[in-house]
Amino acid sequence: MQHPLPSTSSGGTTGATAVAECAAGTHRTVSDTTYTECAPCDPKSGKYQDSAGQTHCKDVEQGYYVESKIAVKPCEAGSARGDAFFVELGEKKFTACKKCDWRKGQYQNEPGKPNCKDVSEGSFVAEEAAIAVTPCAEGTARGPAFFVKKEKSTDCNSALIPLL
Repeated sequence: MQHPLPSTSSGGTTGATAVAECAAGTHRTVSDTTYTECAPCDPKSGKYQDSAGQTHCKDVEQGYYVESKIAVKPCEAGSARGDAFFVELGEKKFTACKKCDWRKGQYQNEPGKPNCKDVSEGSFVAEEAAIAVTPCAEGTARGPAFFVKKEKSTDCNSALIPLL
């Protein structure tokens, strides 16, 4: 079955005199008998539509969030939105990005990413903004031996080097 252009008719289903495209942020609902309705896209379900005259809403990509039913934005550096955060964000899983937890050694220096990065040994995340890592100063270190309760610290500790 071939469907006409995505549109609605003004004047009902019989005797239509004009065709109007569905507006951005909506899509045409399709059934076997009607082409007269446009339905809104649901941002809370990760749906948006930035173009008029469409039959389906778009799915938001990981690393982006739905700002409105017509627009998406990339997550800012220092935050992410992806599979790892879906459970934690609950209802806001498509409409917000989660800040990287700098106290656990997480950061993200690029916008539009689905995951936070883990800081490498010998460095730490110094700021809550979680967009950069800082190397440990000479005479200090950060690695598994310094983790407390399996949490990564936010600074480096003095290294005790035995004298031979």
